[in-house]
Amino acid sequence: MSRWLVGLLLWSTVVGEVGAQVPQVVVSIKPVHSLVSGVMEGVGQPTLLVSGSASPHQYALKPSEVTALQEADLVFWLGPETEPFLPRFLQGLPDAVRVVPLAEAEGLTLLAPRETPGEPLDAHAEHDHTAAGPHDPHLWLSPHNAQGMVSAIAQRLVEADPEHSAQYLSNLQEVQRRLANLDLSLRQQLQPLQGAPYIVFHDAYQYFEKRYGLEPVDWIAVNPDRPPGAGHLRVIRERLQRAEVRCIFTEPQFPPKLVTALTEGMPVQQGVLDPLGADLPEGTDLYVQLLQNLGSSFVQCLQAPLAEPEAPPASFWDTMKRLLTGS
Repeated sequence: MSRWLVGLLLWSTVVGEVGAQVPQVVVSIKPVHSLVSGVMEGVGQPTLLVSGSASPHQYALKPSEVTALQEADLVFWLGPETEPFLPRFLQGLPDAVRVVPLAEAEGLTLLAPRETPGEPLDAHAEHDHTAAGPHDPHLWLSPHNAQGMVSAIAQRLVEADPEHSAQYLSNLQEVQRRLANLDLSLRQQLQPLQGAPYIVFHDAYQYFEKRYGLEPVDWIAVNPDRPPGAGHLRVIRERLQRAEVRCIFTEPQFPPKLVTALTEGMPVQQGVLDPLGADLPEGTDLYVQLLQNLGSSFVQCLQAPLAEPEAPPASFWDTMKRLLTGS
């Protein structure tokens, strides 16, 4: 047991039973909500903001969600890089609301963004959580980072609600065990795929890829809010024509028509990667299922045999015309 956990147990014993109510907890996105739910299991249920298949890139808070934030005791989020819709609401919250940016938790490995499509993965060095500058916001896609986040979550919950400290800390140990088992299982499952060429819709999977030795040859967009240029699409199209790519992945949060047009008549498989758990039910089990689904998607698409093209591939400019006109 870590030093801070021992300290929290001793502190909560001194504080004693004070009859405190369960804190009102609000969480930004589904994967983080799952981790918080695991630590709070048997004590209370956190409130989720970005539910269903919504994307935090373009989310707009409902009035009821603004009210939930204002009435919260604790708010867990990752940070402005991941949830750009939240900072202006967090700045106006009452002083009693404790806002916890989990990207600042101890023990996390943060990676610099990959800004140039096709750039080698080792072109950006890893840096620790104290390093200055922006980081790739998809940090939850590594079980190692999830372990650091749940430790911070438990610490804040025990501080806010010492009466239930034993339950929080017991839950923490169980969540950590599940995350360790998940990490081991994914390493074994994905090891045969190292070096297999693929393209992702947007550069969201660096933490998962680095953890398990995967390496995309390209991505359609660095940020889904910024459409790719014609020059970049031409490069992808040429790679597909030369059969340099086994699989190209879409995402459920964004329309697939661009990928569909790019791959028309090409000998390439299509798969789906979901970084948020769009179709998964909220709750404790979502995080593990989310990463298991990512692993299965990589395996199914990258190990499938390449299909023969059904028709000669369209020219690049025919493809661009179809994308622009929607025909």
